[in-house]
Amino acid sequence: MWLGLAFACGSPPPPPGVQDVAQELAQLARGESQDELEIAALGERTTDLRLRADRIATQWRLAKRDFERAAAQYDKAVDTGRQASEHFASAIEDFQRAEQRYRQTALLIVAIAASAQLCASTASTRSFRAQLRAEGVDLTGQDIDHIWPRSLGGIDHPLNYQVLDAHLNRSLGAGVVQKFMTQPLALVQGLAVSALASLSC
Repeated sequence: MWLGLAFACGSPPPPPGVQDVAQELAQLARGESQDELEIAALGERTTDLRLRADRIATQWRLAKRDFERAAAQYDKAVDTGRQASEHFASAIEDFQRAEQRYRQTALLIVAIAASAQLCASTASTRSFRAQLRAEGVDLTGQDIDHIWPRSLGGIDHPLNYQVLDAHLNRSLGAGVVQKFMTQPLALVQGLAVSALASLSC
């Protein structure tokens, strides 16, 4: 400002270098104003970022709470499901074993019938029990059951025998309806071998 008044009044020009200093001061003033604007803008951005960070933190806490609840429910469901799945897995294994046994037996029946060995390989329940014990099978509380009942033409043959819980065997009796409901594959096996025996023996 002084410089402007000095030139306006016809004063002599400022000494060399003063004008340069004045220009630098003016540039610094303009730069300071620009810096203040940028600082103000940064302040607004900082405030906005802080608000966003607060919102994110709140969302994180809520999400964490919901996750912990869901995790607790999941653990409970897993525990309940594990107990149920043990029975389910056991049933699947029993079915798979029965299916495999059925397939193997079907092939064996065909092979035996084809080689005319069916009649020659008959065995009493007593001898079959002795054979199983010799193989290390624990038959405590177990019966050797005719899968297809003898009263209906069931053959005394290992393919028509099954190891069955004694109480279950007594409850099933000689009827085929209950056996079919509980052991359909085994019943088909016993019927097939008995029918082949009636034809071959």
